[in-house]
Amino acid sequence: MKNLFALLLLIPAFAFAETVTCEDIYIETVTVEGDRDDGMEFANKLIITFKDQNGLNYRCGGEKYSHLELDHIAAKPLLSLALSAQVTGREVIVLVNTNDKISTISNQLSAILVK
Repeated sequence: MKNLFALLLLIPAFAFAETVTCEDIYIETVTVEGDRDDGMEFANKLIITFKDQNGLNYRCGGEKYSHLELDHIAAKPLLSLALSAQVTGREVIVLVNTNDKISTISNQLSAILVK
């Protein structure tokens, strides 16, 4: 019984951890933030927003922004892919991690596939 109770305590921790796939979208904005004195949570991050085929804001994983720390090993390759897709207007598939949020405005960027 104790083992079952311990297992039940762990379930909520994993219930909200999810990687979400967003398809048939486009890169709207690409921003690289450095140090900020104003305490903004996007300091030292890559931030991307998306739009749908009609040019309307698209919330991948339910949030307006997707972010990745600039010191993350995938930051430079994802920045390159995002800029390439934005400049050429190519459709993308994006994966975001909804368990690594900044407040309630941004999910962690996990992958970009340029179609």
